[in-house]
Amino acid sequence: MATQDIKADFVFMDHHKRAYKPDLVNMVRQKLLKRGALIIADNALNPGAPELKAYIQKNEGILFRHRLIDTFLEYSDVVPDQVLVAEYLG
Repeated sequence: MATQDIKADFVFMDHHKRAYKPDLVNMVRQKLLKRGALIIADNALNPGAPELKAYIQKNEGILFRHRLIDTFLEYSDVVPDQVLVAEYLG
């Protein structure tokens, strides 16, 4: 298989939160995701990734189907957080 044919079926985002949206946009533009790929973004609420959430919500039913899972910030049972789970509809 040629390397240009390799596409991701799972992406876990847990890096700089401001990079979540541009990184995902680049993956979509470069066609690096398989149809049905799962994208998991940690800390979507705290410290937050509002640009990613807005991008996913804007493209709901077009590029993505998603849900937000309420949880708590790591090492805490009082600080709310969310994990974003999205399916790429490609």
